[in-house]
Amino acid sequence: MISIALENVSKSYQADTPVVKNVDLDIEPGEFVVIVGPSGCGKSTMMRMIAGLERISSGTLRIGGKVANDIPPQHRDIAMVFQNYALYPHLTVAENIGFSLEMRGVSKTERLRRVEVVAHLLQLSDYLHKKPKDLSGGQRQRVAMGRAIARDAKTYLMDEPLSNLDAELRSSMRAEIKHLHRQLKATMIYVTHDQVEALTLADRIAVMNKGVLLQFDTPEKIYDDPASLFVAGFIGSPPMNFIEANCKEGIVQTTKEGTRIPITCPPELEGEDVVVGLRPENGVLSAGDKRMAIEFRGEVMLIETTGSNRNIHAKTATGPLLIVAPRSAAIGLGDNVSIGYNTEDAFLFEKKTGKRIHLS
Repeated sequence: MISIALENVSKSYQADTPVVKNVDLDIEPGEFVVIVGPSGCGKSTMMRMIAGLERISSGTLRIGGKVANDIPPQHRDIAMVFQNYALYPHLTVAENIGFSLEMRGVSKTERLRRVEVVAHLLQLSDYLHKKPKDLSGGQRQRVAMGRAIARDAKTYLMDEPLSNLDAELRSSMRAEIKHLHRQLKATMIYVTHDQVEALTLADRIAVMNKGVLLQFDTPEKIYDDPASLFVAGFIGSPPMNFIEANCKEGIVQTTKEGTRIPITCPPELEGEDVVVGLRPENGVLSAGDKRMAIEFRGEVMLIETTGSNRNIHAKTATGPLLIVAPRSAAIGLGDNVSIGYNTEDAFLFEKKTGKRIHLS
């Protein structure tokens, strides 16, 4: 286990065009950190800088407390798993897993021992003599992870390792990776654009957008207390509802008929445009005799059954609104509905900056 620290780290491929901007990130020994964000946000570039595959334009990288900017990749004691499995088609599973060990001059006896240990850990013992073409997608991904694990590195970097797998395999592989982390007790950094992977795997999540680290915290903290409009919209499934409004006379107001949002605005935002955020799972289809603090009236346009729940898409005066309702909810397409929220379930953001406004 080893710590990783980025101190004011930036990366530019062209002058004045940074793809990673002044990132500060402290990763504890043995921690599982997931870097998440949309395509092109800089997350893979940041991982490649940690691995030594990209030079740092400015700032400091520390590995185990030591400055590592100029340490060659092969001397950083870091193993990587890539999106494409990069397996050698002419080698067996055993040979693929042991290939990096052979390149490092590890004895044949020790290579075989490590390959057997890794194969047992990843449930590959019955496939050691097979070629990659004879394996399923999930098995090929396990071989790629096995090749990295066999190195017995102090840190493992995984760049979108599950993106080529179908939904069922991704789910099972997430569980295997989490179990693997507990077994290895190593520092792991995992890059993905999938917020479900981030929430289920991470000890802490680093949310990035446009090269900027927006928030770094536990999955629960990021979900319950997002720091910005972007983080609130990116983390959570289904995504958060956003309603545009204005601060007037100390409260959030909208001119749309059939809408009530009685949220107090801080004095410094008087006259400013704001955005109200509401998570779909906190909404309630309210009966006429049970009014809630925040209320919308609308028409049901789409119903999606997702198992025990239904996603109800309604058209309201403020725009589309999505809530999660139990499957037993007696509702149909075209129904007029009243959707309610408690005030404490609302999030408020500055529209201009996306900054979170904490409600008292």
